[in-house]
Amino acid sequence: PDGTTWRDPEDGSRKHVFQPLPQLDYLLLREDGQAATEGEVGELLLAGQTVFPGYVGSDGRIGMGTESTSAFRTVAGRRYYCTRDRLRRVPGNGLVYCGRTDSLAKRGGAWLDLESQEEAARRAPGVVDTAVVAVTAGSDELLEGFIVLEATPGETLFRSLERVAQSLGGGCRLHVLNGLPLVAATGKVDRRKLAEQVAGIRTREESWKQRLSLQQRRMLRSYVAWHLFSVGILLLASVASLLLFSAPFTAEAATWTLLGKLLLMP
Repeated sequence: PDGTTWRDPEDGSRKHVFQPLPQLDYLLLREDGQAATEGEVGELLLAGQTVFPGYVGSDGRIGMGTESTSAFRTVAGRRYYCTRDRLRRVPGNGLVYCGRTDSLAKRGGAWLDLESQEEAARRAPGVVDTAVVAVTAGSDELLEGFIVLEATPGETLFRSLERVAQSLGGGCRLHVLNGLPLVAATGKVDRRKLAEQVAGIRTREESWKQRLSLQQRRMLRSYVAWHLFSVGILLLASVASLLLFSAPFTAEAATWTLLGKLLLMP
């Protein structure tokens, strides 16, 4: 930045304006893949000799692994590095930093900065590290918090989790881990692996939910069959008792007798 600032109309804060170098080959693309115009926010993509060719894979090859495949994008026949940085184009062809694409989540129609959420959670007593990932659920996103606690926390586990939950706000489910997974090439938190863990958890939960629903339906059918059988037995017993021990058989008497016995059923 050259010292120029820009006032954000959303929160009134002053933010530094970055001026791209003339020789820099970059793109600022919206979520729909179109170029961001003045006032719009997009992801910064870089190309040129200053951009590295890719991450070193487990086999020693450069730019051939899945991490490199997901980190680069070809636009108009040119290979660009996806920085995952979100910037807003402001008057004068300047750029203002707006955060990371993988650290933002939309809740209730508003954007939530996950990095600030994580920083607040780290300040809770007994917390060593934390990461928050967003999982898409319809038009909204659900938050999943992963925390690493001290080996011998000064507070009880319940108290530590309570403070973390308060710092993250409502609606964030917590998972306690021994350590956060890291990307081997960068040493950063592997949010993709955390998201895969969440997907696995939700798949198992959905499977258990379906199994529980199936078991409940089976139990309900069993109860219905038992009650029908019991009603039949009571009806036969009522008719038999009326024929053997009562006055001449009438439909009205049989009905009242059956209703009286049904009231005694569980």
